[in-house]
Amino acid sequence: MSLTEQIYTWGMDRSIIKNSTPFAQAGKTLEEVGELLIATTRWVTLTKLEDQTDAGIKTDAQIAFAEMSDAVGDIYVTLVMVAGCGELTLPAMPSDEMVDSYTDDPIRICTSLLDSCHSLCQYSVFDTKTALANVITDMISLLSDFCFVTDMSPVDCISDAYEVIKHRKGTLTADGVFVK
Repeated sequence: MSLTEQIYTWGMDRSIIKNSTPFAQAGKTLEEVGELLIATTRWVTLTKLEDQTDAGIKTDAQIAFAEMSDAVGDIYVTLVMVAGCGELTLPAMPSDEMVDSYTDDPIRICTSLLDSCHSLCQYSVFDTKTALANVITDMISLLSDFCFVTDMSPVDCISDAYEVIKHRKGTLTADGVFVK
């Protein structure tokens, strides 16, 4: 079973696919993109500081980088949940290569992801499955670009995220409450 299928199965087992909506999961995606933007801004700022010999700065930059990696994985998980709730084909994994090489600025890629969240929310409400699937594909391309310019492995980010969530127990009730 592929990693994407394992994530989908986890969502089924927790009743997220059954009891949530694409819009609710798009909201989760927006939260994760916000976390990615915050961590990326911190990481870029810290790595551009002139005194890179300061151990505290290096440690803080490493923490920000780990938070970025976590957010990339979590964004992919939420996109799988959006697709599952919308009864769409499961998305492909991000590539290790640059897909849309319009920028090498990770903050700009984050803001593009943030812009895409608007479309993700909009299309999830109006049940336009083709448009929703296209936005998910575009966001995965942006994740690929982000990983490429920050020298991350998207597969590692997603694997790490799955390793964290696969041990979580509980289910999402029909009224949208996650009971642990």
